[in-house]
Amino acid sequence: MNVVKGCECAAGFNGTIRRSASYPYWSGVCQELPCPSQSSGAGVASGCTCNQGYEGSILPSTSPPYYDGSCLATTTTATATATTTTTAPTSTFTVTVATSTSSTQSSITVSSTVTQSSLTTTSSFIASSVSSTSSTSATTTTASL
Repeated sequence: MNVVKGCECAAGFNGTIRRSASYPYWSGVCQELPCPSQSSGAGVASGCTCNQGYEGSILPSTSPPYYDGSCLATTTTATATATTTTTAPTSTFTVTVATSTSSTQSSITVSSTVTQSSLTTTSSFIASSVSSTSSTSATTTTASL
């Protein structure tokens, strides 16, 4: 393309370039678009990344809105089951946490309280950097009282 035949801004940029009768024989500007909502980066043409808690992709385009894609909120579901086995004078309990998510979670905290007669024990653990893509993962801890 050239100014006489017409110019268009590169993908991820917006603007107008027109020919002009005076030097430099064109006028206008193409400006890089900022990253759309729920994403961050230098701009659409430079690259945008979905924010934490969102997934998707943003790719530059030459037609309005000058990018393709989006960043959508992810959902996380968690279930926990606890099994207590009592054998005097101790108790053993197992807590299993299963998570299903489509994005990376920085941590999952699980707390449980077991009461046996006059003894109450509270325990917790943190599963760090749990990551899965539309799948299920499980973390199990077993403790004796």
